[in-house]
Amino acid sequence: MKKRITFLLACLGMCVCLLCSCHPMQDPAVEETPVQTVQLSFQISSRVDDVLLEQAELFMERVQKLSEGTIRMELITAAPGSDALKQGEWDIALLYNIQMAQADSLFSMFGLPFIYDDWNHMSRALNCQQILEILQERLANKNIKPLAAIYNGNTSLVALEKDIRDVGDFKDRVLAVRADSEEKIKAFQALGAQVEPYPALSIVEMLNSGIVDAAEVSIDQTAGILAAPQDIHYINSQHTIKPLWLVVNAQTFEKLDSVQQAAIYEGIAGFLAQVDDARAQHESQLMLELQDQGIAIVDIEREELGTALYNSSAGAYTAPDYFDLRIYNIIQEYAL
Repeated sequence: MKKRITFLLACLGMCVCLLCSCHPMQDPAVEETPVQTVQLSFQISSRVDDVLLEQAELFMERVQKLSEGTIRMELITAAPGSDALKQGEWDIALLYNIQMAQADSLFSMFGLPFIYDDWNHMSRALNCQQILEILQERLANKNIKPLAAIYNGNTSLVALEKDIRDVGDFKDRVLAVRADSEEKIKAFQALGAQVEPYPALSIVEMLNSGIVDAAEVSIDQTAGILAAPQDIHYINSQHTIKPLWLVVNAQTFEKLDSVQQAAIYEGIAGFLAQVDDARAQHESQLMLELQDQGIAIVDIEREELGTALYNSSAGAYTAPDYFDLRIYNIIQEYAL
């Protein structure tokens, strides 16, 4: 009898286990915590071009969709600064490189001449995990978290008659260079060029005046040389590329859950891809127009020029205090 009771109890226990496995019991007091919807302000300068403005709006839409509506953004066109970000007056911003340099002087390095081969090189290097982690660590106590570097145009050179390709070609050339960077002027002088102030003339007038035999031009000024004589050369130096930075208030970002943070990162990937594609199409079209006009396009030996300035103990150029050779070498690893 005792064995029979033991057997029945065992069978009953097995049935209970089976029932529990098929219909797990739930504590009615435990409820799934709903994801909190957050409202973020996204500030960009009113001076940005239509490409950036359009992609900023698409970025906000993309993040809202990826976060399943738990992140909503308001676009504010103003003059954002790093101090406002640190103080929590807004959440996300697109800042110029010079604004980031006010938060940490290291950012000034990213606008030095002959650091990158081209904008693709800049984007690969400054958006690599190693560089971003270094920057995030340096700004950790300032409540600023850099998330991405975005290409925003470049400056190159136009020259009469003689090409400019390598270090020796700068010797005794008279360059009209914008006075927007003391370090850029010092770098050209170290390469042997004579630097003149940028005159208030059009590109063609400047070159025809005999004042200079080469001049610095932004990518947007390139169309202005289409009416130039065919002996002009477009020197595709892309010697200065100053990125924009997509940054976030660090405290705001840390309050987001993992899904929301992932939505922002994925949204940034789309932002970068679309801006880069739009810039590439625009610049390719300009190069085709130059070629159609018979204007020669000359590529430079950028690596040689960079080495002469930043990796040569015998060079005439002394890099500024904010220059970091370790970071320069990391950037060079991303050159093709």
